[in-house]
Amino acid sequence: MGLTIGALIDRAAAADPARVALVGDHVRLTRAELRQCVNRLAAGLLRLGIQKGDAVLLQLPNWAEFVYSYFALQKSAPRRSCSSPATASGVDHLCRLTEATAWIVPQAYRKMDYPSWIGAVREANPQLRHIISVRTQDEDANFTARLEELMARIPDARR
Repeated sequence: MGLTIGALIDRAAAADPARVALVGDHVRLTRAELRQCVNRLAAGLLRLGIQKGDAVLLQLPNWAEFVYSYFALQKSAPRRSCSSPATASGVDHLCRLTEATAWIVPQAYRKMDYPSWIGAVREANPQLRHIISVRTQDEDANFTARLEELMARIPDARR
């Protein structure tokens, strides 16, 4: 079809904007609403400084935010985005291998306490400029941005 993954979201929303596209534990979104979330996050990532050619690690459980992030990364055109393993050594290895400049990660999920080892990964990878938290309950110095704020600050950017 010659379309990018980001363009597929736009095409689906234009064809049937009221059709349900995503049902999650906290949300139920139509195609038009999903496009708006994706566009807001893509614009927020660009505003943060993530640009074409950057590698971004995406480490989220099966949440709506994973969908927003995946498609937003496709629209903001990083060199690659990849799901990362759930261990400090695995993330560190992937950061070094991909030269990742950003990492999207929950503050906590089940028994995993990411903030306890984010600092060590960041220290070992000086190119890792942005650690974006998802569903953060409180302020944490390990994170440089919050996904929810990146989405909230940007007006709907229809592409």
